[in-house]
Amino acid sequence: MAICVSLKNMKGGVGKTTLATQIAWYAVRQLDKKVLLIDLDPQANASQSVLSPQKYVECLNDGGLTVADLFEQFTPTGPAAGSPKKLAPEDVMRRRVEYTDGSLLDIVPSRLELCWTLRNPTGKETLLPRFVAKVEDRYDLILIDCSPTDSVTAKCRQGAGGSQGDRTGTASAA
Repeated sequence: MAICVSLKNMKGGVGKTTLATQIAWYAVRQLDKKVLLIDLDPQANASQSVLSPQKYVECLNDGGLTVADLFEQFTPTGPAAGSPKKLAPEDVMRRRVEYTDGSLLDIVPSRLELCWTLRNPTGKETLLPRFVAKVEDRYDLILIDCSPTDSVTAKCRQGAGGSQGDRTGTASAA
């Protein structure tokens, strides 16, 4: 079962994203851990840092799903997409790197549209904890890079550790 840590601070520019990405890389490279980084910030800086700006843009241009889609719980609809369907966790996770020792870094990228998704928060506070509960056995560490605004994501990150409240932590970048 993974240790789940949310990095949050109500002020922007205090190093939450830098801390989240550096902890993720350190855990993978130095501690041989399996890490999932969830980018809950619509600015998507953690996504761009981990994937690279070019790969991030390619992901979005190729229709890659993000944490915004996780909150919607349906794949985008359109002429070619057919009817909406529930997402599997693998639909929103991107593998960044996997080493021969088994350590790896996966990311659930964000995008600007997360702002609009969270404007109607009814019932969405349970979606991230349910997602984490489905994937936590695959990882040693789950890091959640939070946005500096208070929203439904505050409730999401509080419950993201599932029933193991003692294994869930919150780190505030000071």
